[in-house]
Amino acid sequence: SGGRIYPSEQPDSTYFLHYKYGSQVEQYAKSQFQSNNFIVPKSVFSFLTFDEDIKGYGFEDVLFGLDAKHFGLKLNTINNPIKHIKLKTNDEFLNDMEQALQNLQKLITRKRNSLLEEKVAVSAFYQKLEKYNLTFLLSTGQKTILKKTRKLLLLNIPLGVTLLITIYKLYYFHSLKIVKENTPAHLS
Repeated sequence: SGGRIYPSEQPDSTYFLHYKYGSQVEQYAKSQFQSNNFIVPKSVFSFLTFDEDIKGYGFEDVLFGLDAKHFGLKLNTINNPIKHIKLKTNDEFLNDMEQALQNLQKLITRKRNSLLEEKVAVSAFYQKLEKYNLTFLLSTGQKTILKKTRKLLLLNIPLGVTLLITIYKLYYFHSLKIVKENTPAHLS
C-alpha cells in the first residue's frame, strides 16, 4: 500500500471538512489498509475479496485489510502516496462518514467481528464506554448534540475540526447502537 497525501494548498471552504480531516488524520493513518493505492498478487484475490454485502461508502477496505491479516498476509506500507485531489463537499463528507458508521455497525453485528470493533477508533472507544457502563452519557441530549455539532462542522471553523468530527462520530455511532438495541430481532 502506498498511502495517500493531501495537497498542501487548502481548497475553498466547500471542501473544508474533507481536506482538514484528510490532511490531519487520514494521510497519517498507517495502521489500516486503504484500497485507493495498493497492489496485490492476483492469486490473493482467489481467496480474499472485498465484501460485496457492504453497500455505499465505508469500511470495505478496513475489513479487507483485517481479513488479509487473518489469512497471514503481511501488509507493507511503502512511501509512494497518491495525492487526493477529488475532495468531497462538506455535506458529502458528513454523509459518507455517517454511511461508513452505518456499515461499521452492520459489520460488527453481522460478523460478530471483535477485531474490527477493536481496530476502529470510534468503536474501540465506544467499547470502553460500554465496559464501564458510561454510554448513557451519550444519550443525554444526543439528538441536540448531533444536530448542533453537524451545524458547527458546516460552518468551517478551523479550530478543533478533528475533535468535532470525533465527537460527531461517537454520538452518531451511539445513535446507531441505540436503534439496533431497540429493534426487535425479526426486524433487524
